[in-house]
Amino acid sequence: MLRKYIRTEIAVSIFMSCAMNVLMAFVIFGMPGSLPVWGAAGVATDVAPTAFMTALMSAGMPGLLTGRRLRNGALDPLTGRTRLLPGNAFVRAVILAIPSAAVMFALFAAVFAAASIEKLPFAALLAIKIVIGIAVPLVVTPLAVRDALSPADAGKFQP
Repeated sequence: MLRKYIRTEIAVSIFMSCAMNVLMAFVIFGMPGSLPVWGAAGVATDVAPTAFMTALMSAGMPGLLTGRRLRNGALDPLTGRTRLLPGNAFVRAVILAIPSAAVMFALFAAVFAAASIEKLPFAALLAIKIVIGIAVPLVVTPLAVRDALSPADAGKFQP
């Protein structure tokens, strides 16, 4: 039951993150032929806020929903597990979002620099947004859900 619940939360987070990331790419960049990699309006600069917001959504919403389900008795708390993160769902999400943004920025910046990439087609930006929309929730959502299910959160909803 727990594995299925966590897998479902991950799947929903991935779907929502990919959809939101692609939508934001169109809103922020339009559909240019190519985009600069570096600079204030560059793809590398966009990776950090994209990863931050993806992690914030992928940890925050499942954490809030899990807390509500615990409070309503729809889920049982985990036993024998120590919470790694704070009980507050928003604080938990921010703590997971900061390193997510840093790691994704470092990873993509290293790839761009190593490959001497100066410009990318818009399709490559969409692919990057989708990679972030998959990779970040795969890591962040299970951490957030398992911590929300820890005994300290049992029976109370912490927004």
